[in-house]
Amino acid sequence: MNADRQRLYAACDKVIEYMLYTLVFFIPTSKSVVEVFATLSVMVWFYKNGLKSWEWILENRKSFVPPKSAYDALKIIAPIGILAIFLVYSSIMISLAVISHHFDIEGDLFAPGVFVPITIFAIFLIMLFFIIVLAVARSGHGFSLKASITSLMAVSLITSTFTSQRLGISAEAFLFKTMEYLLIFLIIADVINTPRRVFNFVSVFVAAAFFSGIDGIYQRVAGYDLFRHFPIFLDMKITGAFKASNDFGTYLATSLPLPLALVFFAAIRWKKKFGLIAVSLLLAACLLLTFARGAWLGFFAGFLFLFAFTGWKRFAAALIILGLLLSLTVAFAPPAIKAQLGGSFTSLGVDTSSADRLLIWKTGWKMFLDKPLFGHGLNTFMSVFERYKPPEYSEIVYAHNCFLQIAAETGIIGLLVFLWFCASILVRAISKFFSSHDKLVKAAVIGAAACIIATLTNSFVDTNLYSLPLAVLFWSLCGLAAAGVQPE
Repeated sequence: MNADRQRLYAACDKVIEYMLYTLVFFIPTSKSVVEVFATLSVMVWFYKNGLKSWEWILENRKSFVPPKSAYDALKIIAPIGILAIFLVYSSIMISLAVISHHFDIEGDLFAPGVFVPITIFAIFLIMLFFIIVLAVARSGHGFSLKASITSLMAVSLITSTFTSQRLGISAEAFLFKTMEYLLIFLIIADVINTPRRVFNFVSVFVAAAFFSGIDGIYQRVAGYDLFRHFPIFLDMKITGAFKASNDFGTYLATSLPLPLALVFFAAIRWKKKFGLIAVSLLLAACLLLTFARGAWLGFFAGFLFLFAFTGWKRFAAALIILGLLLSLTVAFAPPAIKAQLGGSFTSLGVDTSSADRLLIWKTGWKMFLDKPLFGHGLNTFMSVFERYKPPEYSEIVYAHNCFLQIAAETGIIGLLVFLWFCASILVRAISKFFSSHDKLVKAAVIGAAACIIATLTNSFVDTNLYSLPLAVLFWSLCGLAAAGVQPE
């Protein structure tokens, strides 16, 4: 690789790096900023990896050795042909669905005015798929993570083109949700690759959480938040810059393990520890004031996962601390928080929130059993829900259980592939924790893994993976946990 091309790649990484910092900082406050900088970073990443893919093609063309027999040629051509048919069909279906949704293409599909744009868009998609697959294959993620990423893309393609009952909905969801989230993960894992970048990324992340905590306290006092002027919910539940208190609770529960990891694994100087402890206490106070029971449970799961890596003595101490904090909260917390804690178990299935969820889960389970292998189609839960819900239930909602919704939309195959991906991320983070000699990197990857555990636990009772800011938060942390960090 010549020096000019190397400098170009470094410049692309630098541009993407600062776009990612901006994206992470605005996750809790501005969807539009997140979408703009996610799109820009994806464009620059595709430009860089497109050049790398072209270099790879030229290198391998020179070293290509023709097969010596027809059988050897068949072994090469057969899988490539099957893959090509799969990609061509999927790309054409997605192109047709997306273009027809935004433009009027009534008439003959083979007319030049219709056929040409669909063909161009399909070719463009095939090129992007090739770039992504080649980038994944040439990355240092390890076989399990590479295979799970590729399988996740394949299952998403199948359930958005071959098996979907709502082709237009599934095609747009595949392009503008699933692939965008997956690309955010790939970009962060690729670009946040040095201890300095990890430090900057974590610093921006914690700063965003700090301002969100300040916003939550301000909302509790003033009655509305600073950034978007959302009112406090039911005169007691803070929402921050999120529309719902549960979403704010999820953001806080997911963010908390990272500053705690920096403190407990001695990743920073002792003077800065006090600042991180103050941020953690601020976030914990806001988490209580959201009254989000699922977020509380998610934080406890992430907290225990984190302390499992501090040694058995600290883990036992963490259990004692959690018990004391819970006892003190029950004893001295405001009546509303006591009621929420006390009613978390005694009112299950009786209060409106849990009764609604039980009804939705039963309906979602029926949807899954009706099409258990590949589901009803990517992102089709709400559009299909009406056919399965009880006649007396008037709402059209998400499943409020991300795993059940994934199963209903993409079947057991899609759910298993997603769980495989999550397990691969956690295994990679744990491996990096034990193999790295940099304290900051160790704390960052295991803290990110604890954040992922918090989100996944909360996802059993909420819609985290289907909310734009929370989904971006989850996939960003997956990128940090999987980042191939090397010494400067």
